[in-house]
This record gives sequence, structure tokens and C-alpha cells, in this order.
Amino acid sequence: MIAFDERGHEIIRIDSVAHVYRLKSVLEFFVKKTYLTTPNFMTWRFDSIFGGKKLPAMEARDEDFEDAPQGSSN
Repeated sequence: MIAFDERGHEIIRIDSVAHVYRLKSVLEFFVKKTYLTTPNFMTWRFDSIFGGKKLPAMEARDEDFEDAPQGSSN
């Protein structure tokens, strides 16, 4: 499925849909013309699910790497 705006520009292209909720989201994105304010579907979908919240920044900590391999043993 390919969706075009009034000027004939491609808005979104779907090769396949595994779940109905995915198709519903894509159609909502297109029908409500959300692409005019948020041109990236995945950004819009994330914002619609999480209410615009951003993921917290993750900092690497020393204890995260204590058990990590320390290079080659050869």
C-alpha cells in the first residue's frame, strides 16, 4: 500500500502488514494528515504511545563492564 498526499507526493509505503493494529496506525497517520506536522511515522507512533515522553539518557557505568571480556586471549 502506498499513500500519496494531494500533490502526488508519497507519504508512506507499506510492504506488508502482520497485524491489524499496525495498519490502523498507518491509516490514522495518513487520514488525519499527521505527516504534515510529524513527517516520520515511527516518531509519531512513539509519541502517540508514550505521550511525547522521551527515553531517559543512559550513562555507561563501570559496573556494567566488570564482567565483559577484556580483549583477545590469544
